[in-house]
Amino acid sequence: MELIRPKKTLYNGILFRSKLEAKWAVFFDTLCIAFKYEPVWDEVDIGIGYVQYKPDFYLPDIDLWIEVKPVGFRNMKYGDKKKAEGWVEDYNGLLVLVGPPSMPKNTTEAHYHLTWNERKKVFYLNDHMWWCECPKCGRINIQPDGGIPTDCTKSCYPEPSYDLFGDELPEPTGHKSSRLKNAYRLAHNFEF
Repeated sequence: MELIRPKKTLYNGILFRSKLEAKWAVFFDTLCIAFKYEPVWDEVDIGIGYVQYKPDFYLPDIDLWIEVKPVGFRNMKYGDKKKAEGWVEDYNGLLVLVGPPSMPKNTTEAHYHLTWNERKKVFYLNDHMWWCECPKCGRINIQPDGGIPTDCTKSCYPEPSYDLFGDELPEPTGHKSSRLKNAYRLAHNFEF
């Protein structure tokens, strides 16, 4: 298999290490999501010693660290996985965005959220993460299988998600909002 080298890409005054990262920056900008690009270096333990690592993005309003990869977590190179795990052990969370910004068609195309359970000393991998928008307040976040952001489930939807007869209401479709679809389209088609 031939290795494709990332191409450094200038967008909005920032030189990104790859066009893929720059496309995610377009996605964030389109949705007015504040981000910092590679803001922090840290030494992380990879099991055989410490190495330097810095995630690609930090979203301060969501308090979310992000790594952008062309392949899913399970297909990442061993060294990249160990660095991500080392980061998560210290910072307790890393979202791995897989491929270019695009609407997930099924759970195999979703992103991965890696977390660390200090008490059990194990990593958890949620591999069904999709960007979503609250239909009431417009907040953008990332949730398992889309839906509505967790912080909106109590503030915007304080009532249980059941009707008077005990039947569950339809699943929210915040991951299919027109605002998100537009951001995916603009990021995908952006010419650098």
